[in-house]
Order: sequence, then structure tokens, then C-alpha cells
Amino acid sequence: MSLIFTSVSIIGIVSAPATTLLGVLPHIATVIAAFNRIKKYLVCPDREDRREFLKRRYAGGISEAGESLGRVAINIADMTICPAPTADPVLKDISAVLKKGKLVVISGAVGTGKTTLCRALLGDLVSDSGVIQTAYGSMAYCSQTAWLIKGTVQGAIRGPPGGDGALDEEWYRRVVHVCDLEEDLSQMPQGDQTVVGSRGITLSGGQRQRVALAPAVYACRSLVVLDDVLSALDATT
Repeated sequence: MSLIFTSVSIIGIVSAPATTLLGVLPHIATVIAAFNRIKKYLVCPDREDRREFLKRRYAGGISEAGESLGRVAINIADMTICPAPTADPVLKDISAVLKKGKLVVISGAVGTGKTTLCRALLGDLVSDSGVIQTAYGSMAYCSQTAWLIKGTVQGAIRGPPGGDGALDEEWYRRVVHVCDLEEDLSQMPQGDQTVVGSRGITLSGGQRQRVALAPAVYACRSLVVLDDVLSALDATT
């Protein structure tokens, strides 16, 4: 009998710490994964923006394509660029002039460098040769993979608090309309105050894409770069 009571006491003493340890293990794994992501980010090479900006004093000049620089939004001259430092060039010796006030559509098969070109226009990729000249230091961008911050729908559209001041109600309503979000917001339990969750997990694919597009429109920039933003939408939308 004494052996039984001793065994039960030992099991009771050991089980409590063991249970606590097993409960802590998932949190330890999460912390290690988070530190690995931070380390991977910190060891990345510094981002270098080599774009040239067309200043007003050059507005009367002429680009290599013979276009007045005062009408040029982006000038690409003999640019070669790789999608990654260790990858082969996907765009070679390309030149183009994108004019202000124009809609420019870039089409091509998968893997031909459309996204690479968009990232280069943003200054996110450094060209191996050639130059990109732009008239705008700030531009709006929507990637082909919807990127949403954790928060409400309205917060995702207008951006983080303290970004550009108070909400412009009239412009906000226009943005919601042109991005075809009115019906979606009417069906959400709290309208545009509905929390979208991490990476928009509570939204459908089409809703995520349209909510991700809305900030690019709401930002009201002179130059907007859209990367395959209609891919997740159904035919009716």
C-alpha cells in the first residue's frame, strides 16, 4: 500500500511540470520561427533605389526616344534586370517611354517578366544595366497577391492610423463604389468596421483582391502600378 501511495505522489509531482512543458513547446516553436524570420530579414542586403527622378529643370529636355521630358511619367532606357540576385536576366535591353495621363497595359505569357518590370518601376529591384527615370517619387501599387494588414476593412483601405490624416468621406465612398465593395460591405456584420483578420482570412479571394486594390485608388497618386489585379475576380465582377 505504501508503494502505491508513493507512486501516486511521484506521478502527481511530475505530471504538473510535464503538462506545463508540453503546453509551452508550441509557443517556443513560434518564437524560434519568428526569430528566424527576423534574422532572414536583417541579413538581407540593403535595398538600393537607383532610379533617376526627372526634376522640373529637366522638363524641357528630350528623352532618347525623342519625347519631351515634360510629358514623360517613366522613361526606361536599355534596361536589363534579373528577378533575383542569383537568377538570369528576364528583361534584356528594353526601352520604353510611358507618358503622363495614359493607360499602359503590359501583357505576356507567365514568366516573361511582367512582375519584375513592375517591381523595377517601384525601385524594388536594381537593374543590371540601363536606367529608369520617373517623374514621380511616390506612386500607388497593388500586387498580384493581395496584401492586407490585420484590422478593419476601412483601415485596410485608408491605410494605417496617422498615415495621411483624417478620412476623406466623399473620396472614400467613391473608392468603395469603383472597387465594387458596396454589396460586400452591406453583407458584412459590421460593414466597413468588420475585422478582416490576418492577411484577410475572413474574406473570399475576390474580396481580398478588391480590398487590396482599394488602397491604391484611395491613395490618389499621379502614377498607379497594378500587377494582375483582376486574376482573382469572377467573370461577373
